[in-house]
Amino acid sequence: MLSPSTTVSPPSTPASSSAEVPATLRKRGIRRFAVAGLVLLTAGVGLTIAVQPASAATATEAAAAKSAFNTLNAERKAHGLPALGWSTALVQSSRNHNAAMNAKNTMSHQLPGEAALGQRVTAVKVAWHAVAENVGWTSQLSAAGAVAIQSMMYNEKAPNDGHRVNILSRSVRYVGIDVVMDSATHRLWLTEDFADAPGPSAVVSAAAKAAAAKAAAAAKARVVAAHSPRGHFDAARTLSGHRINISGWAFDPDHKGNALKIAVYSDSKKIGTFGSGRLRPDVARIFKTGPRQGFNFTTKMPAGKHNTCLMALNVSSPGANRIIGCRVTTT
Repeated sequence: MLSPSTTVSPPSTPASSSAEVPATLRKRGIRRFAVAGLVLLTAGVGLTIAVQPASAATATEAAAAKSAFNTLNAERKAHGLPALGWSTALVQSSRNHNAAMNAKNTMSHQLPGEAALGQRVTAVKVAWHAVAENVGWTSQLSAAGAVAIQSMMYNEKAPNDGHRVNILSRSVRYVGIDVVMDSATHRLWLTEDFADAPGPSAVVSAAAKAAAAKAAAAAKARVVAAHSPRGHFDAARTLSGHRINISGWAFDPDHKGNALKIAVYSDSKKIGTFGSGRLRPDVARIFKTGPRQGFNFTTKMPAGKHNTCLMALNVSSPGANRIIGCRVTTT
């Protein structure tokens, strides 16, 4: 079963502003259904009044959104698809929608008093011809929580794979991802707005500009690594007693001699963190790393069928932790 603390809503299907299809999305009924313990919601959309722009994201929220963005483009790369560009305008659209969901503590593609997706994207001056949206929430208030939502969406199976379809779409070229973390409700909200056009290069509040200036000044005072880990989830072997043996490799491009920590997640719930340090001469030869970038460990898992994901933990910021693979395991 998937963790009840993490939920994703089926995406808004891509719309078109061409002459054949109206720019506004057609109104649909509300429908609920469950797949493998994951509660999904298809929300109706229509014409209503837009909400006011939300406040700027915190540094922690912005970093979590960029981690999800990096994971999304890694997923596209695995299918030979071009990376999506980062749209500040679409980030603002996503931010406004997260604020609406957080205010109502309700997941939906359209909240009462909120404009439909196409209108929201138009409001931030994106001249779109195709738009789509993924939304979700988790009780894990961290970048790992945002990445876990992203990985769950990507690992969906047909026919209930609308989020995955948006992630791997050839109809969109840009995305804006926003994360809101609310300690009062203990929810992390994630919205991804996709479009085929970027919109203005900056739709930012004065507070966001001040935060960017502060970050730029801090960057001048130090030299930091900027790459996220690379790696591969080679195998998962089922053992007795609800255990699995996990193997693979990982390294940080900025610290190629370091043995990384590997976090294991089962259906977005963290199982534990394990060390690497196994000899992998093949990895060392190909990537010019240290000799001990492999890992091979055994851990106990919940009984049943699960989506097991591995996250390689980055050595130093601003590089982000990265999911290096997911497999369906049965114990």
